[in-house]
Amino acid sequence: MENQLISKLHIELGILVLTIELANTQFSQYSPKVILKHYNDKLKISGLTDTTLTIMEKYLDKLKEIKIIAKFYTKDRDCGILCYYKLNCSAKQAQSKISDYLLLKKI
Repeated sequence: MENQLISKLHIELGILVLTIELANTQFSQYSPKVILKHYNDKLKISGLTDTTLTIMEKYLDKLKEIKIIAKFYTKDRDCGILCYYKLNCSAKQAQSKISDYLLLKKI
């Protein structure tokens, strides 16, 4: 059971990295809701359930803790929050870092 949770988390974090990578090629800045929409679309394709903005933020914090991403925030003209997540490594390296993190933490 624990291995299934680790595997699911590994997949979800990997999908989030790929979503950020894709968003960075399409937009210079974006709202968290845009990332959430694209992330949920990719989760559905993988046969996983949708997630919420709160859970996605927790996953983003994990990626920041592992030093896979750096977060940048700014406000737009309407006082909405825009963000940019800089990937500090390639998607392949990110998968390796996620694996190492999950094995070390045994989450």
